[in-house]
Amino acid sequence: MAFAAEPEVEATVHGDVKSFFFGVFPYQHPFMPPDPVAQGILDLRLKLDVHFGDIARLEVHHSVTAISAGEVSGGVFQTGVVGEFPEAVDLSWDAVEEGTMTLGGRTDRLVLTTHLGPVDVAVGRQPISFGSASMFTPLDLVGPFNPAVVDQEYKPGYDAVRADAYFGMAGKVTVVGAYAGDWDREGLVAAAWGQGTIGVTDLGLLLGEVRADHVVGASLSTSIGPIGVYADAAVTVPEEEDTFVRAVVGALWRPAEDSTLYGEAYLQTLGAGNPDDYLAFALSDRFANGELWLMGRGYLGLAWSQQLQPTLTASVAAVINLGDGSALVPLTLGWSVAGNAEVAAGAYFGLGGRPEDFSLQSEFGLYPITAFLQTKASRNRQTPVLAGWLINLEVAAPWGNGYAPPR
Repeated sequence: MAFAAEPEVEATVHGDVKSFFFGVFPYQHPFMPPDPVAQGILDLRLKLDVHFGDIARLEVHHSVTAISAGEVSGGVFQTGVVGEFPEAVDLSWDAVEEGTMTLGGRTDRLVLTTHLGPVDVAVGRQPISFGSASMFTPLDLVGPFNPAVVDQEYKPGYDAVRADAYFGMAGKVTVVGAYAGDWDREGLVAAAWGQGTIGVTDLGLLLGEVRADHVVGASLSTSIGPIGVYADAAVTVPEEEDTFVRAVVGALWRPAEDSTLYGEAYLQTLGAGNPDDYLAFALSDRFANGELWLMGRGYLGLAWSQQLQPTLTASVAAVINLGDGSALVPLTLGWSVAGNAEVAAGAYFGLGGRPEDFSLQSEFGLYPITAFLQTKASRNRQTPVLAGWLINLEVAAPWGNGYAPPR
């Protein structure tokens, strides 16, 4: 009689430690604090990754975050490690919330993935992303980032059931259902995504019901010589509003091994047509649930990253509102201090007409100048196999400039 061998269990325990320091330099307006504001954030993310042979994988992340001083710039700028997200099961806690100090935590990943031949089934808290674009992401319908998020290493996890079926060399079909705030249609997301490759071109199609809206989307990614070209588009059909379109076209070029340029043009037909309507649009449900972060209709995004020295990298980007001429411009300088330590420093500049009384003159003119400093420290340690368990202890805190694709 033959017995099936027990799956080899491999467990990895590691963690990320990040610190952020913000300084906001307000302009004179009732919207703004009267004086510059500073804020410090320390975030520890503990991670457990267990592989049960080729049968299943368990991934658990729990973050503990301490915040000092008040909220900066009304929540316009974020770190990517702070935020409130829908939870079907409450796995968050607050230990301290007194004066200018808060301490709390959240389980941001808790997902079990089983491998059933060509199909993977994942149940639990997990990130969900679709599409090819980086700055403007019309197909990223669950918890998208915006460029004012300084660190985008971890996309927020949502409670979901997901199945991925693979076929051929690069074919994939994904079906997902996610909790987005409630158990009725307005609080759920259901989507089916299919993608395949023809030559050097990747094609994708999305069908979904997002918070009671019917959504049809498509994606394309290809290359023209040395230039990568991509496009995403989504048509949304709400039950009680007009149909609207969100679409982006982008290109990426590496003129040299140490230099990267890319740009994106974006359209959203439901945006406000003039600054007088921005405030009302910003108070809409789509803004409140994070589905949208832009107030206008047409935008251009540009970014350049340059390695100045083997340990020094600089980047500059701009998100431009084509309707009112305002722009959000982030500058970042990253320094690899040693093999296990890095520092990133930079600033965000909001350019455009400042608000007059309670009337907005431009979108990004609303943003104050905000400077930031982010640190990273890493340490790796490997221990021997004990009773069939391989334990790897690691501390790492990758940083980003806010323009890495959220994956």
